[in-house]
Amino acid sequence: MSEVSFLVELLKERSHHEIAKISAYLLAPGLVLVLTISGIHGRPLALGLERPVTISELRTELAETGLPISKKGVALILEPVESEYRIQVGGGSSRIWSSLDEPTLRANANRLTMSQGGLNGKTPFLGVNGPVTVVIEGDLGKNIQVPGGVERVDDWRLPSRRSLSMLSSVLLACVFAFGMSLATGLPAARRNKDTAS
Repeated sequence: MSEVSFLVELLKERSHHEIAKISAYLLAPGLVLVLTISGIHGRPLALGLERPVTISELRTELAETGLPISKKGVALILEPVESEYRIQVGGGSSRIWSSLDEPTLRANANRLTMSQGGLNGKTPFLGVNGPVTVVIEGDLGKNIQVPGGVERVDDWRLPSRRSLSMLSSVLLACVFAFGMSLATGLPAARRNKDTAS
């Protein structure tokens, strides 16, 4: 609450020009800093572009002899967010492996099921506040069914952390550029309006 009163006192009885400068030079960078720090420490203020499920296709198994064997499968990371989906998996697989322990898996028996060549999931799981890993043997389909439509599996694949960090750097640069242009553009537009009249 003290932060809000500090902001009110900071902006009280200031001109539009001064508010624009304070926003561009203090508030916007401060907000970006808070979001960045909260993302590093895993707090919920962090901005994220992740899907509720991250998919990685498995193609080979390494035997004890060291020889690779072709074996299809799917690894899923299920985030603890409100979501419902059906992922098509071919090859007749009826088993799944998960990172849930037995009591938790039993408590969520109706939220994570295999039926007719697909995995049905409804998250978040009861008693779980972190991501859950699931491995299924079989061929990954091309689409994921979600309430109200169908989405492509390629849109749900595991993204590179490098590409996400590059995207966030570009986003931060855009935020700072917008703040700077707002602070310098508004006073110039007002001056032009005053000289015209």
